[in-house]
Amino acid sequence: MLSLVLLAMVCSCAKANHNEEAAKPTKIDPPTQTSIQPEQSSASLPIETKAQNDLSNVNNIIKSVQPEGLEVKKIIEDDLNHDGKKQSIVVFGEYERIFVVDENRVFGELMDPVGVVHDNIDVRIQKLDQSDTPFIVVYSEQASFGGYGEGFSIFRLNGDQIEAVNYNFPESTGNGSRKLEDYDNDGVFDSVTYEYVNDFQHHLLVYYQRYDGLGEGKTDLKYPNEQQTLVYPTEPKDLIRNFIEDFHNKEGLVEEMKQFVDNEAVLDFKVEDYIDLSLMNYGGLDLQIVESSALEPNKTFVVKAESQDNSELKFTLSKISDRWKISNIALKDN
Repeated sequence: MLSLVLLAMVCSCAKANHNEEAAKPTKIDPPTQTSIQPEQSSASLPIETKAQNDLSNVNNIIKSVQPEGLEVKKIIEDDLNHDGKKQSIVVFGEYERIFVVDENRVFGELMDPVGVVHDNIDVRIQKLDQSDTPFIVVYSEQASFGGYGEGFSIFRLNGDQIEAVNYNFPESTGNGSRKLEDYDNDGVFDSVTYEYVNDFQHHLLVYYQRYDGLGEGKTDLKYPNEQQTLVYPTEPKDLIRNFIEDFHNKEGLVEEMKQFVDNEAVLDFKVEDYIDLSLMNYGGLDLQIVESSALEPNKTFVVKAESQDNSELKFTLSKISDRWKISNIALKDN
């Protein structure tokens, strides 16, 4: 009997619960709204998608500036103007055309400042001082016409403008070495000119200045012989030739020239008015040096450039402490 009562109570509760659920309102989700969403910016895209878009944009920019008939040879990247983005330096052909771009624009072309026939052979991004400024350096060479020359051009990206900073190339002859290096080891790169002189001493003259052309220009004189120092000419004719050749690089060789004279006023004589010193750039001077008097302790010599119809010069030499010294230079009386 008790079992029947309990069963009746359970059924009654189940029915009551069913009726309560039926009385509750049915929950209906609101209809989905369809709206046009603004396009996502590349900044909000997933990293992989953004990188793909940027690369695609850069490729499109590169194609827009690609010269006809020239293929892409090299692309290097860095944040060149500190805007938080990477820019690309794009080389076309054999360094014939070089552009700076990013995924949004073309900054421009590196305009070659070198005024003689040459080839560009490399482009690099370099730090040239203690700042974190990245510079664009284009290296060049000239390997024809029987000689060899090398040099460089420096650029930087300032905001959205390409600026030419400096360049150094042997433009007068096309021959010679121009290096971008920290010559004096002070932490700042220098624009360095190495000039090997075809003269009696075979001088090596080194002219160097801060990479951007600022600051004082300096000169270093080297003697590439076994002694690595001046070999004093023992013969009077060699002394005269050595002295005249030094006038071509007087600024760098004036201390050497002082050793050759008995009277420093001789250094003020305008030898270049009578002898074409520019021939030093093309193989050396064609001097005719003839002894005209040998009255000890002095000697006199008549000097003339064979290829020129200029007046002859008379050099007077004196022997002092077993070394010949130039004591006077004058025009020879006709």
